[in-house]
Amino acid sequence: MMRIRKHPTGNQYLLTEANIWVRDFSVVVKPLDINKLSTKQDYSLYFENEIANERNNLAVLEIGSMKYHSAVIVSDGYKFKEKTKLLEALPSGVAVIATNRTLVKWNVDRKIDFFVVNNPYNECMNYMPSHRYYPRCIVSTRTCPQFVKTYKERGGVVLGYVPTHEGYYSSPYKSLNLDDYRNPVCASIHLAQRLGVTKLLLFCCDDSFDAERPAAVKLENGSWTYPQHLMSHSIIGGMLHWYKKIKGVKIGDHSSGPFYEDVPYISAEEVCGFFK
Repeated sequence: MMRIRKHPTGNQYLLTEANIWVRDFSVVVKPLDINKLSTKQDYSLYFENEIANERNNLAVLEIGSMKYHSAVIVSDGYKFKEKTKLLEALPSGVAVIATNRTLVKWNVDRKIDFFVVNNPYNECMNYMPSHRYYPRCIVSTRTCPQFVKTYKERGGVVLGYVPTHEGYYSSPYKSLNLDDYRNPVCASIHLAQRLGVTKLLLFCCDDSFDAERPAAVKLENGSWTYPQHLMSHSIIGGMLHWYKKIKGVKIGDHSSGPFYEDVPYISAEEVCGFFK
């Protein structure tokens, strides 16, 4: 049974199967994340990163006149490299929002409109490409400062957003907020909503694999994943639940993770037609 919680601030939240409260980000109220996904050590790191990024002159994200009707959020999930031709065939007006290691693996005859990164740890450097293509990058102000610094030094434009206030930590930055739950796909979903996207497709946004591995769980589509990835999946599902409630919005998923309750699976043959 779906559980909805209303908060005195005017926010409302959906409780996911992973016991995470996912906020309705479509309403115009002062945003608040009522979960506690971070530790005191995390807060110390966030503050250090934000101060370092401020010293490195990280510009703040402003939506302004940027508007898109359609967008695809791309991750480097199961069979990503085999499916890149599908991205090349999408209509030209579809904005590409890339996440995770997509840019490192990018060999697609199509531009990336936004590359979203929000990893605060040094492993964030694994998202830095070795090629010379550096599309506009949207980062959390808490993102690893070395990544931000290096990306800018290589000629990339980097713009920062502030993750939604958690109640336990306050950012020194004043910028556009995005609900990100420490996940770039979540940040990309809220970014798409801010950009006015009404047709949204998730593409390879999964952490699935073919064969059984220790501690892995089998999914209904026959692929496998680890339990910790199911938490991320449930949070993304909660965000898509709220997004779909916006009038005129159409959302689909072409990924190999678990199916979403509120979002239809779009087959390879249907991907292009989804945007027509």
